[in-house]
Amino acid sequence: MHRSTVALLITLAACSNQNAQSAATPVPNGPPAHLDLARAVASHPLASMLREYDDDLTTLRLTRTPQGLTGIPARVRADVADAQNVIAAAARQTAALAVRAPHVPSAGAPPDRGANAIAAYGDALQQRNQRALLLRDSQLRESEADAAYEFDRAHAGERLQLRVKLRNLHLEPEKRRRMQAELDAMQAQEDTIVESLRRVNATTLSNFAGQLQREGTNNLHELAGDVAAQRQAAARLRDAAGTPAPQLSIDDRAAAARAYRMNIADITQRLNDVATADRSASSHIASAVADLQRARAALRAEIVASIEATARLLAGERGLGRVYESNAPAGATDLTEAVITRTQQTQR
Repeated sequence: MHRSTVALLITLAACSNQNAQSAATPVPNGPPAHLDLARAVASHPLASMLREYDDDLTTLRLTRTPQGLTGIPARVRADVADAQNVIAAAARQTAALAVRAPHVPSAGAPPDRGANAIAAYGDALQQRNQRALLLRDSQLRESEADAAYEFDRAHAGERLQLRVKLRNLHLEPEKRRRMQAELDAMQAQEDTIVESLRRVNATTLSNFAGQLQREGTNNLHELAGDVAAQRQAAARLRDAAGTPAPQLSIDDRAAAARAYRMNIADITQRLNDVATADRSASSHIASAVADLQRARAALRAEIVASIEATARLLAGERGLGRVYESNAPAGATDLTEAVITRTQQTQR
């Protein structure tokens, strides 16, 4: 959850509590009033944070759906089976050298499946890097929210006092300008802290992206080297077609068999690592989505509570009765615009 939201709501809740303690409540059996809650929420000073939550949720959900980012475990399983079949076939052909010359089909050389394995591995690495960057970016943005939260928590009382005093219509102009300047200076200080951290985080994220790219490139080069070695071995077997094959000793055959088994295990492990990383990233994204959904719901509930408290306050000030959010009686007084104005003045 973006904990800076909590700090912002400290002032909101404090103002609402003060209003509830000092102001009138709706008049029993008084004329009805109406409130367009959806419009009031959309105009609330913290509505932009709801939209930020929605943007974050959309970004995270998109990683589950676009072409190339789905079905990675199934694709890896297919690539593993394909690589195992290729190496097993080469092992059988090597074993046959003990008794006969290799036979090359008249249709020509077998298809080169190594390129497909390298391409699939490269795609999977790129997808893994993208998800890792998304998660890292979310963590860094959380640190920016933490910094704003700490500043707001340290200055919440002072800000509240200044805002309450500024609501006094009889305040002298010079005092009003001085108090407003103090508020603006605190906001500028907070903005400077967050912006400085944001620049540091941008550098951190860039370095992290470079690290992921270097690691992925090294892994891809290692796999390409293994595939190239297998390709050269297959080429040597094809070049030897038609030539009486030497009789391989038992030790030679055993060494070749071990080499093939090691290659199968190594390539299988590399591809399975990609599938494991994908499952881990998917789990982290699902957890992040759930956390953001809970945080958004909590923020909206606080906003709604603040709006409803302000509506009751205004109804009491105007001698009105119950405030209806839906199915209001005919002729009910619309408080929506007044609630929006009062809420924005309180948060200014």
